[in-house]
Amino acid sequence: MTSPIRWGKATARARELERGIVKGLTVSRFPSWVQLSFLPRLLNKNQKRVLAGAVLLFFVSGVSLFWRSTTRFRTQVPTLGGTLTEAIVGAPKSLNPLFATLNAADGDITRLIYPGLVTTDFRDPRTFVPTLAEHIGVSDDGRTYTVTLRSDIHWHDGMPLVADDVLFTIERIQAPETKSPLAPSFSGVVAAKLNDHAFTLTLLKPVSSFLASLTFGVLPKHRWANRTHWLEHDPELIGSGPFRFGSLQQNADGTLSAITLMANRTGPLTAWIEKLVFRFFTTPSDAHDAFLRGKTDAILVNNDEQNETLLASEAKNHTVMTLAIPQYTAVFFNPREQPIFTDAALRRALAAALPKQELVASAFGNHAEIASGPFAPRIFSVPTPPETPPLDGGRLLDQAGWRLTNGIRVNNQKKVLRFTLTTSDAPAFLRLAQAMADHWRGLGAQIDIRTVESARLLSDVIRPRAYDALLTGQNLGADPDPFPFWHSSQEDDPGLNFALFRNARADEIMDQARAISDPAARRKLYAELTNILQNEAPAIFIAYPTVRYMVPKNLKNITLTAIAVPADRFAGVTQWYIKTKSQWHW
Repeated sequence: MTSPIRWGKATARARELERGIVKGLTVSRFPSWVQLSFLPRLLNKNQKRVLAGAVLLFFVSGVSLFWRSTTRFRTQVPTLGGTLTEAIVGAPKSLNPLFATLNAADGDITRLIYPGLVTTDFRDPRTFVPTLAEHIGVSDDGRTYTVTLRSDIHWHDGMPLVADDVLFTIERIQAPETKSPLAPSFSGVVAAKLNDHAFTLTLLKPVSSFLASLTFGVLPKHRWANRTHWLEHDPELIGSGPFRFGSLQQNADGTLSAITLMANRTGPLTAWIEKLVFRFFTTPSDAHDAFLRGKTDAILVNNDEQNETLLASEAKNHTVMTLAIPQYTAVFFNPREQPIFTDAALRRALAAALPKQELVASAFGNHAEIASGPFAPRIFSVPTPPETPPLDGGRLLDQAGWRLTNGIRVNNQKKVLRFTLTTSDAPAFLRLAQAMADHWRGLGAQIDIRTVESARLLSDVIRPRAYDALLTGQNLGADPDPFPFWHSSQEDDPGLNFALFRNARADEIMDQARAISDPAARRKLYAELTNILQNEAPAIFIAYPTVRYMVPKNLKNITLTAIAVPADRFAGVTQWYIKTKSQWHW
């Protein structure tokens, strides 16, 4: 048997021999790969562990250094992709931009397909940025607007967008047979073509808010020139906006259930979101239920008490934006339909007796302010007297000549204080109407409540002025112009003077304010107008509500604080994105 001592010495001699052979393989100061292959034989167990750790550390450090170097010179940028599905209460009626202001769903969709010459700035709805227009110049006297169109805009069918399209659209707005609600803004406006990409708009007199009127959606003349039924839509919905028509879905009864819009990727008006899907619901509760079940991932909701559960449950999964809006909720008295409302003392008594703070809290929670006039303070503040506490309604009615007889209010002509309060089926309006009716009933008035579906309110009630008193909302726009809503010339459809209000001084104020561009001067005039409205009480101003827009957290680059109309939430839609890709930058 071989001695273990002799074996150890032989092994040592063998290792020494191997070292000599390794060293003799190269004259370089650094080992070759062949030399390195012998390394494991030369290291003991501890040395091997140290070497393995060093190699691992070197590998990890190298990967980390590579990652940091690449990420330093790469960035995530938007790319086409993703779908945003939004729930909307109601459904489109015409999908025609000439009537978009009459229906919120029409306004949303036509804003995306048919852009205007300008659009509201998503950072500040009181300012406007060019869209189809490249430049708009205004004459020194404020009467003539010279518009130069962008030359790189095309319709979705490839045809160029030219001045003839814009002038054709304005002509149709002005035509009496069209009955467009935009007509008052273009009354007396003369349009003249300069060339294929320029034209002028000349007003009878300066209108400070006229730029806001240029947000109307432009129609393609080659698609609409031979049409006679203006409430119908183009079957292919050919527009020029950042989204083009994709498809329609219908319920079993033929009503519209959804519409899909696809991103337009040609020209300057493009979008990153590949699909926008709008799903339509008859009632707010149906829309909320679909949102909570994940059938939709975006929704615009009114800030009322019943929406608090919805907002609280979904806030962790969604971005929630509270948006100011130039809107007021009011009760409008109609003296044509109900002659007792010709009595200004009665109107003032009914207004002064209401506990507005209590009414607003019950209908809107803590998400609305008490209204004192038509101008929402977070959008366009106007000096107004502070709101007074409710007065003794019974005493006010007595002073107005409406005395309590056997529990019923009657006047000297034996007319009973009785009228119908009409409103939509929106939950906040229903609660508000019931609370007001209960309060007035407690004073001896006989009040009936008529509820109309929101989708039918315009056609069945507002347009024919078929109401005694109407509880609804009005939106004056970000650059407020009360003319369409309170001027005596706007008593009948398509005017929006729901109270049929007539006051010579008020008309004069609105005419003067339209011609003034200085905000301070306009505020002074509008303060006087507000005082007249408070004294005459053609309507009771109740609240300035807000709205909330809930979107999924993976929707990026969306920033909103205020909107002029609901469709303005899409003012920055070309900047929104869902999908990203990595891109080198140096």
